Amino acid sequence: MNQLKYRVNIIWSDEDDYYLVELPEFATEIQRYFTHGETYEESLESPVWTSQRPA
Repeated sequence: MNQLKYRVNIIWSDEDDYYLVELPEFATEIQRYFTHGETYEESLESPVWTSQRPA
């Protein structure tokens, strides 16, 4: 099975008090960050990822 590989940037936002997740290949001027979480791990457990994982 071929799996697509994309870069994921996770940064801390003092303003939002969350980790923000950016997908550079999909970012636009309007939307740069796609999900967030209180912890690094939580930010990666977003429905954005889990709903698109292959079975």
